[in-house]
Amino acid sequence: SGVNKRSLDCIEKAAFFVTLDDQEEGMMGEDPAVNLDRYAKSLLHGKCYDRWFDKSFSVVVYKNGKNGLNAEHSWADAPVVAHL
Repeated sequence: SGVNKRSLDCIEKAAFFVTLDDQEEGMMGEDPAVNLDRYAKSLLHGKCYDRWFDKSFSVVVYKNGKNGLNAEHSWADAPVVAHL
């Protein structure tokens, strides 16, 4: 019982997870390839401790308003997830 149990119960019952990331991401800086690589890695795994990988998809929202989606698509074809 307690706050931790209630928090985990809410997370487990949720349809998806929203991550509010404290970093800024997106196409910033001089080298587009480096920026895109950093952005993709952040969406894929972040810092690892700040993502919840048990959900089918997670919406990641960055400090500067940019956002993206991390999806595990065994429940649907990848193009279906891409439309989200």
